[in-house]
Amino acid sequence: MKTNYIDITGKKFGFITVLGHSNIRIKHRLLWNCKCVCGKIIKRIRGVLNVIQSCGCMKAYIQSKKGTRHGMHGSRTYTTWQSIKTRCSCRSYPSYYRYGGRGIFVCDRWLHSFENFLKDMGERPEGCSIERIDNDRHYEPGNCRWVTRKGETKCLSDWAEHVGIKRETVKARIKYGWSIEEALSTPIIDRRSLARSRKRDNGRFCPVP
Repeated sequence: MKTNYIDITGKKFGFITVLGHSNIRIKHRLLWNCKCVCGKIIKRIRGVLNVIQSCGCMKAYIQSKKGTRHGMHGSRTYTTWQSIKTRCSCRSYPSYYRYGGRGIFVCDRWLHSFENFLKDMGERPEGCSIERIDNDRHYEPGNCRWVTRKGETKCLSDWAEHVGIKRETVKARIKYGWSIEEALSTPIIDRRSLARSRKRDNGRFCPVP
């Protein structure tokens, strides 16, 4: 039977070895059965194997090698890093279908290391958000940049999705008297710092949804 794909059975991509095709397609892209070095069997499309080179176990390995703390938890840059991972891996994310649902991933270099993301992208400038240059490629070095929101027109839902903050959170912030810029650019306050934030900001806060 004639096929329209190149057989990559047996090829290795980082920690992954391709076992064979699965006869399953996502939007005409063939899924391949793969085995990670840890023993886990996963399915991946050919286009992401050069980017996502493990089942996720590489994260524990990389973390075990890290000996420093970045001290940027809760910053604009850290919030963006968390957001791009969520939109690509969390099926319950409202717009997952536009990211992970259509094969968009965060490369292993960034997925498992905020420090690498920070080194490649630098700190997120105020009033900016992250953008993929080629919308059909992944979150990876060379395909992402910080872009200003000035002059752009989007509805509230699109802005909230663009900056990685829930729409309900943005609406609540504006209701509490925040400016639109503050509502879209201020990182989410984690639960552990919520009490301190109340005192510091005199009540101008939005609870973590």
